[in-house]
Amino acid sequence: MSFTQEYQKKLTTADEAVKVVKSGDRLEYGWCVTTPVALDEALAKRMPDLENIQIHGGIVMRPLAITQIENPADHFTWNSWHMGGLERKWINEGFSFYAPIRYSELPSYYRDCLPGTDVVMMQVAPMDAHGYFNFGPSASHTAAMLEKAKCVIVEVNENMPRCLGGFENSIHISDVDFMIKFLELLPKDMKYFLGMDYEINPDDIKILEMYKEFLTINKGFVNSKKNTDILLPAGMKTDGAENFKDKIDEVLKTEDLSKLLEYKDLICQI
Repeated sequence: MSFTQEYQKKLTTADEAVKVVKSGDRLEYGWCVTTPVALDEALAKRMPDLENIQIHGGIVMRPLAITQIENPADHFTWNSWHMGGLERKWINEGFSFYAPIRYSELPSYYRDCLPGTDVVMMQVAPMDAHGYFNFGPSASHTAAMLEKAKCVIVEVNENMPRCLGGFENSIHISDVDFMIKFLELLPKDMKYFLGMDYEINPDDIKILEMYKEFLTINKGFVNSKKNTDILLPAGMKTDGAENFKDKIDEVLKTEDLSKLLEYKDLICQI
């Protein structure tokens, strides 16, 4: 099975993915910017029916949906490795605690001291050509934490930067149980940050996804000497394909994706 096939097999919705969470579970909620968004919203719908959930996280960057339910302390406890302003307020609300640590030793806490985690849910960067999801700028102790996880759910964020470090900076598709796409919730999340409605044109998203696949299957065009060497994404219409290939060189030089809009009908009718 190819990485792409495995990706599609494991792709699901946030609501379906969080059904694996049960009362008494230990959850990991990512770290800093990898804290989930869509999965958090989905779990908040289920949380009133759950109890005694232990959640680990830290440096939360935005309000969490699970904290907005009625009487959060009756259902879960938030355990923070490093507290931000939001988490300090949660202490006053009775459902959050600070776990004092020596930060550099946190990976060894997971490997040598803590019990395993039932469910991990976190954001990651898009899968690369080798089947890996990068942890972005919040790798920290993540690789160690994932080693003892029974179930891993990743929320693919197209805007998450890929940060290289040589080791312990990503997870392979074979080690992931479920995936959901962050773009499903992007309009709502953008409204929170911008204070205004934000709409995504699905055709524009399809163009971006098609362009990404196009670059991936051609491996950055390092082996493409002429137009006939260029591969097209599976299922793409061939009418006008040669003109589309001619445009790619211009797009690669200018990084202006809007030039692909000329081929909107060609791409969006596949």
